[in-house]
Amino acid sequence: MLFSLWTLLQIEAVQTYAAKKATSYLSAELQTKVEIAKLKFKLIKYLEVEGLYVEDLEADTLLSIKSLEIDLLSLSFTKGNFSLSAKIDEPIFNLHRHQGENSFNYQFLVDYFSTDREKSTTDFTIRSNSLSITNGFFSYHDYNIADTLRRMNY
Repeated sequence: MLFSLWTLLQIEAVQTYAAKKATSYLSAELQTKVEIAKLKFKLIKYLEVEGLYVEDLEADTLLSIKSLEIDLLSLSFTKGNFSLSAKIDEPIFNLHRHQGENSFNYQFLVDYFSTDREKSTTDFTIRSNSLSITNGFFSYHDYNIADTLRRMNY
C-alpha cells in the first residue's frame, strides 16, 4: 500500500494534481489567489515548483516565482533552526503599505500562520547553505512616507 502511494507520487500529473488541491485549499483559507502550475519531485532529492503565484488581499501580485528548486536532502529542522538550499528563478516580490494603513500587504499571511499560543522566547534562525536567485525583482513602497527623492542619488 505504502509502495503504491509512493509510486503514484512519482508521477508528475499526480504531483501537480496534489499541488492544485493544496493551492485551492490555501486560496479559500487565505481568501486570495494562490497558484502552482507544476510540482515535481526530481530523483527524490529535489522538489521543483513551477509557476508559484500569490496575490495580496487587494488582488495585486505579492509573490510570483517562475521556478523554485529545493534540495530536499539539505533540509534541516532542529529546535529553533531551519536550514535549506534552493534555487529561485525569476522571483517577483511586491511589498507595500497603502496610505493610512498600519500593516503591509503580507500581514494576512503572518496572521494566518500565527498561533494563539503564548510566544516563546526561543530564537528562531533560518539558514541557507546555498541560495541562488536569478533575475529577481523586489519592490518596496510605503505610501505613508513622503516621497522626497527628486533625482538619482548615487
